[in-house]
Amino acid sequence: MSTCEPANIRASIDLEGVYWTRDLKVGENVVQFLKAGLPYVSATGLKLVKDNILEQPAIKELLRSTFERSLFSYFRGYGHLQGQAYTISRSYKHEPFGGCLAIQLWMRDSEAIFHHKSHKVRLPAKPSANGLLEVSQENIKDPIESQHVIMPDGGWAIVDPRCVFTIEKGFVIIAVFAIEALISTWKSHMVYPDTPDIRKLMEEMEDQSIGFNIKLNASQ
Repeated sequence: MSTCEPANIRASIDLEGVYWTRDLKVGENVVQFLKAGLPYVSATGLKLVKDNILEQPAIKELLRSTFERSLFSYFRGYGHLQGQAYTISRSYKHEPFGGCLAIQLWMRDSEAIFHHKSHKVRLPAKPSANGLLEVSQENIKDPIESQHVIMPDGGWAIVDPRCVFTIEKGFVIIAVFAIEALISTWKSHMVYPDTPDIRKLMEEMEDQSIGFNIKLNASQ
């Protein structure tokens, strides 16, 4: 694991598909979000993203330096999935990183397996009911190198969305920031209530390089 500098993070993701680090504050914030009932589509959900992703200088700088503009486009959490291996995307049409980056926020006492270099191997994957793409364990072989990571305090990771990972223990929240060319192929967006606190948070979080693939709904 390299030092928390944008150039080193970018090099780690290019080479291995992931950069991760332990972070007690993030681990505790995910625990509290779980206790609150996982209110993704709310001001509480947006604040989790703001506090733990966009206010992490290394993450924000990497997003800015990688994409001219990226949009917050996916937000969901996952617990232990019976040792199954998953990936977020297998798209190779857009570069770098398939046109998006995934940020993972891990709760305290979590364990993961990051399958290094799997983002460079065109592995077959099938859609799963949980919204991810499932990869058969039998296809995870050389040149892929699997690293078992233990995060007693929790932590965060920046992942090439094509990198395969396994949730061994705990809980992870995944937020994806994608370019508009990729989002246009999804033909979907997240829907949030149109409330003053949500509008205020969106204004605080948005800048020239970071935006939202969100539709506000006054009736929600």
